Amino acid sequence: MRIAISGLTGCGNTTVSHLVAHCLRLKRFNYTFKSMAKEKKISLQKLHLLAQKSAAFDYALDKKQIQFALKNKNCLVASRLSVFLNDPKILRKLRLKKAPQFDLKVWLAAPLEVRAFRKADCGGVSLSEALRDVRWRDEENAKRYKKLYAINYSKIPKGVLILDNSRITPQEAADAIVREARLLKIEQNA
Repeated sequence: MRIAISGLTGCGNTTVSHLVAHCLRLKRFNYTFKSMAKEKKISLQKLHLLAQKSAAFDYALDKKQIQFALKNKNCLVASRLSVFLNDPKILRKLRLKKAPQFDLKVWLAAPLEVRAFRKADCGGVSLSEALRDVRWRDEENAKRYKKLYAINYSKIPKGVLILDNSRITPQEAADAIVREARLLKIEQNA
């Protein structure tokens, strides 16, 4: 089974995807700009600024995710764009012929204020600073995805399970995804 989990900044993607992958014993790939910034030993904000000037960062990240999903039949890919990775516009830009087929795609949703509170809580920054950062990252991501791939990031593709996790714990969100995955597995085997 292949699962894709996406959501906006601070939606709980990393935590929830870790829990789901562990429970379902799936290989997890959560390579994001945060991962790339750490590899390059620069700040996340600096990487975002560099990505505004060069598509190479997004292309490298998205290509890695697609290649991982194609190599692994049982995996979970978690990133801002993972539910969009089989979009023909992305494949054309990356010059890839084959797209991964995900059995389950999930969009984790939470209001801006909830996401900012989470970032402030775990990041040790003020709520106003977290709010500015989350809003800025959301806007920058949306602009880049529109420019790079002609994707309207605020329009979630059809067939994606939207899970509002603003009032539930990460474990409850993961449990809901695991239940959905197991139901799909039963349907596929029937």
